[in-house]
Amino acid sequence: MKAGKFDAPTVSVGLPVFNGADYVAEAIASILGQTYEDFELLIQDNASTDQTEAICREFARRDSRVSYVRNPENLGAIPNYNLVFERASGRYFKWAAHDDVCAPTFLERCVEVLEADPSVVLCSGQTRLINDDGSPVTHDRERGCFVTRHGAPVGVIDPEHRAEGTDPAKRFWDILVRTMRTFEIFGLVRSDVLSRTGLHGNYYGSDKVLLAELSLHGRFQLLPEVLLYRRCHPSQSSLLTLSSKRLWSGGGPRRQNWLSLRLQKVIPGYVHVVRQAPIRLHQKLLCYGAIAYRLVAPQTWIKQFAPGRYTET
Repeated sequence: MKAGKFDAPTVSVGLPVFNGADYVAEAIASILGQTYEDFELLIQDNASTDQTEAICREFARRDSRVSYVRNPENLGAIPNYNLVFERASGRYFKWAAHDDVCAPTFLERCVEVLEADPSVVLCSGQTRLINDDGSPVTHDRERGCFVTRHGAPVGVIDPEHRAEGTDPAKRFWDILVRTMRTFEIFGLVRSDVLSRTGLHGNYYGSDKVLLAELSLHGRFQLLPEVLLYRRCHPSQSSLLTLSSKRLWSGGGPRRQNWLSLRLQKVIPGYVHVVRQAPIRLHQKLLCYGAIAYRLVAPQTWIKQFAPGRYTET
């Protein structure tokens, strides 16, 4: 994150993108249409080969709050996410996905909370799933989950109140055990706190590790109103095979199953953030207990919502 910029805006919004021509214009427009206007929009184009560059440059030409940078080569999605944060100068930071839509009051409502309560490190609202055409994703009672208009299962919605208490070990438990969808990674975060984390690790699933790390620095505040519309479409990262996810994230082409990914990357990631956390020893021990539970707990939701997707060889 940049430091010492005299005229820095209050909020920095970082939008990493690769070949997002189908949706990026709507995403940018929803950010520029915010009721809260003291922000910069930083677009980090990961060497797109479609019309993404032309679309983004046109927005940058028309609005001085938009800054567009194109990488000379594709770095992988995760390095690109971290890179756009390094450009940020605002007191608060938000990642924005190129295919999502923000409600007009997203920044206004979240800034209000962060300004009023120093104990809150991340603020977000509720999330509504939409299809590729913008229509609502519907819940299939028989399958027990949300299903896109193309018939793809996209999971469930987590409980509304998580990681909001004063106990860091309880917040950590909420992220590991009570959270399946990491929508809060697109919330508004205190930049100084985010800069003290390891950001996104270069492996798929590190967004949840980062959320867990943030929960050890302070509490979350999840507002009751819908502030984010999360688009579900066939090319989104969560619907890719695990090998494709590795390529998407920048982790290389090596074949790997879900269990080995958890044991080699995700679980050690959780252990590392607990070891580095500014919390008491007994709280760390409780967090280690949550990690152990997460490791041995049956992953029934994987079988229910994505059968066969995480068992490649």
